[in-house]
Amino acid sequence: MSPLNRWMVVVGFALINCSTACSSAGYKGDLSEHFGGEIVAETAIAQGSMAADFDGDLRLDWVVAVKTDGLQSELPGSVRVIDIHDGNVLEAVNASKRKGGVALAVMLSSEGGSRFLIVDPKQPSLMDELYSSGLGFLKGSEAVKVTEEFSLNAKGDLIIIPTGAGIDTYLYWDGQGFRYFEPDFIP
Repeated sequence: MSPLNRWMVVVGFALINCSTACSSAGYKGDLSEHFGGEIVAETAIAQGSMAADFDGDLRLDWVVAVKTDGLQSELPGSVRVIDIHDGNVLEAVNASKRKGGVALAVMLSSEGGSRFLIVDPKQPSLMDELYSSGLGFLKGSEAVKVTEEFSLNAKGDLIIIPTGAGIDTYLYWDGQGFRYFEPDFIP
């Protein structure tokens, strides 16, 4: 890869080496065309969207932190609402149970243009840390290192979900769906 195709981006406290296959630029599209009219970006999160290759197809995919409160109507049938803890598909109405909550809207460029709304119905929510830390990701060799270290079946780049304890947790695509991984803390 030529030096002109590489650049550095700071995400949280991690310095990540990127190529043209990832971006920290904000999502500029219309979320309503993919998720219905009531899904809007959570603008209180500074780093609330990012593009990377989450499914390993060498094409950009997007993840956007979105508001879940006020979600009244059904999401389009093509959107799968996923519980971050177990990967189970939920009824769309479960996405709005947590008032003021944040979810992650994920748009894969392949996989038939799959759309996911990843929610945490528990309180406190894992997503609460996004307000102070923003979204992060691991790409390329950094993602491979974590994937191998923890024997994950990740197909592409990893989404970092920060924790208040300073331990990064990860969301990854395994070819079937998104999975959440929380490393064991060893003092």
